[in-house]
Amino acid sequence: MAPLHVFAALALACLGVASQPDCNELVKPMVNLSSSVGKWILHAATTDSEPLTAQMENYTSSWLHVKRILDGNPQIAEIANKVVGRCVYMQTNVSAVGDKLLMAFIANLENKNLYINGQFHETCPDCLMWSDTFKCMAQRR
Repeated sequence: MAPLHVFAALALACLGVASQPDCNELVKPMVNLSSSVGKWILHAATTDSEPLTAQMENYTSSWLHVKRILDGNPQIAEIANKVVGRCVYMQTNVSAVGDKLLMAFIANLENKNLYINGQFHETCPDCLMWSDTFKCMAQRR
């Protein structure tokens, strides 16, 4: 009878180990983009681009405000960055494709067009993580 109790205890212990949360469950792509409406303040940023890292060191604060939803998709976003003591404000149209947001706007600092393909990730009830890829192209005259 004792071996049966030991087996049952081991089986329960194995179930407990198997049910630990997977790290992938902690950060997942946001499917319902209407949850992204509102003003989001940038807390931290990182990049694998050395020139962009140097530029980001000049930013002292940033926010993104997703303003309007039409048919469940964001339509307008405002972005403000405080760069070297100057506020740089941008407004852009936003297109939703699946769970990705597409933005195109002119960066006021360098007169360049930025094309951003980004995605919100759910992390906690009052938090979002944003990841993106972007192209920066000189504006045609």
